[in-house]
Amino acid sequence: MVHTPIAIARAMVREARAMLARHALPTIGARELDIVDPATGPGVFLAATLAHAPGQGSSLVGLDLDAQANASTRRALGAFAAARGHRLTLETTDALAAGWSGAKALLVIGNPPWSARGLGPLYIEALARDFHRDERGAPLAERRRGVLADAYVRFLRWAIDAIERCGAGGVLAFVTNASYLDGPVHRGVRATLVSRFDEVRVIDLGGSALVARPAGVVDQNVFGVRPGAAIVLAARRSPRARSTAEVSFGAVRGTVADKLASLGRTVGFERVEEPLASLRPRARRDEAYASWPSLAEWFPFHAEGVQTNRDELVIDRDREELLDRIEAIATGRVALAARAHFDPDEARRALRVLRDSEGFEPYVRALAYRPFDTRWAFVHPALCHRPRPPLLAAMSRSRFALVSVRKDRGTVPWAHAALVSAPIDNCYLSSRSSCRARAFPTHAPTGAPNLAPTIVQALRARALDADPKTLVLYVAAKLRAPDYAARHADALALDYARVPLPRNRGELAALADEGRALLAVLAGTRTSEPMRIGHHRFGDTP
Repeated sequence: MVHTPIAIARAMVREARAMLARHALPTIGARELDIVDPATGPGVFLAATLAHAPGQGSSLVGLDLDAQANASTRRALGAFAAARGHRLTLETTDALAAGWSGAKALLVIGNPPWSARGLGPLYIEALARDFHRDERGAPLAERRRGVLADAYVRFLRWAIDAIERCGAGGVLAFVTNASYLDGPVHRGVRATLVSRFDEVRVIDLGGSALVARPAGVVDQNVFGVRPGAAIVLAARRSPRARSTAEVSFGAVRGTVADKLASLGRTVGFERVEEPLASLRPRARRDEAYASWPSLAEWFPFHAEGVQTNRDELVIDRDREELLDRIEAIATGRVALAARAHFDPDEARRALRVLRDSEGFEPYVRALAYRPFDTRWAFVHPALCHRPRPPLLAAMSRSRFALVSVRKDRGTVPWAHAALVSAPIDNCYLSSRSSCRARAFPTHAPTGAPNLAPTIVQALRARALDADPKTLVLYVAAKLRAPDYAARHADALALDYARVPLPRNRGELAALADEGRALLAVLAGTRTSEPMRIGHHRFGDTP
């Protein structure tokens, strides 16, 4: 369990108090305001709130599943609250099992758990369906929605419902995982915040270990965890003052001490013009860019690269050494450690069955491991966490594939486009989980050309041939154009890159030739010019 530094709790109470005042809502300490922390823990937010509650008669409620934590908070704060005339209630319960009801204005404040929770109580699961829609209210067209199962997402939905239910307005003040700020799967989260409140303020605490940043830039995590963190404050008046929220953004950077000191002062904010796309400020959208088809719209089949979770076992530069190692693992001559989602005994049994039926060789494949580094990999589920059979099938039908990413939250310049002639490792472009490499082969696993019908129709309308090999090369050259990343940096951080259709045969042919030259370089031809791909630089390398 990671507890909240008191400096963060104090800053959130200060900002919440100012937001209550801006929207003519009862202040902290007033009888007309209920205050609830739905995941109390050691009570740091209740303590910080009491310190700002000079009035008498406030109702402060802490909800938590941990009876010992509640007892400790009661001992620490009970007498202090009573001496000031405030009513402190601590309940051992799951806040997500039921909604909040009350006639007073409401302040919901805290740091809910950040963890995969799985299915929750029916009440919160029904509410959370709002988050499974996009910014237009349509069902979310995302295959991987696991991040929406995080406990903090459910607590966020609980808090929104609690403030709506009370009818008298209120303020939400949470510090959580920052993934909802611009994650493509979190579009429904952002849309709900923007549509249900009059004002939304974000303080980005940074500190993500999942994004790249330039060498020498310090951005420590205030909680000592891998995901970045952010504070969200949202006010809802009764009646509503606006149909959509006015959104603003502030950030603190540096060491933990720097960040906590900055939170002790007034944080500067700037307006966010397009909050449905990102709660971080972005350059004004290029309307031409937004009209171009994305990589996913060009090439319907695409997949993340192979994820082994055991590179030391299943990847090698020498094919025969790899086969010998797999045999040694099957016979028990190589020790295996048990890990999450991996049972060594079950793996050995599966390998022995495989050896006596098909043998190991059909599962040893060339793998584009890193730029200019193709290795051999044993891609079988006995040892390989995610062997990606559809990707392997597609690459067996394709001479080459485009490699790019869906998004990149890093702060180094975007350069995530390459061409490969073998299936890719998911860390081909970056080891950051927020920037996994995706392959866009020329052909689908069935052998059909990997081009969307809408793209084929649009090309034919321009009298252009819809050859998937030529178009993959064309798109790669467009992505590698010198000014492409600089012009569209903000958009590239959020979602799949967008590429315009070729204007004529001459442009298509010229850029396809540039794509062939890029493929030749990445296939092993030496070059004297350094080339930056992903988060690395490569040059004069065979």
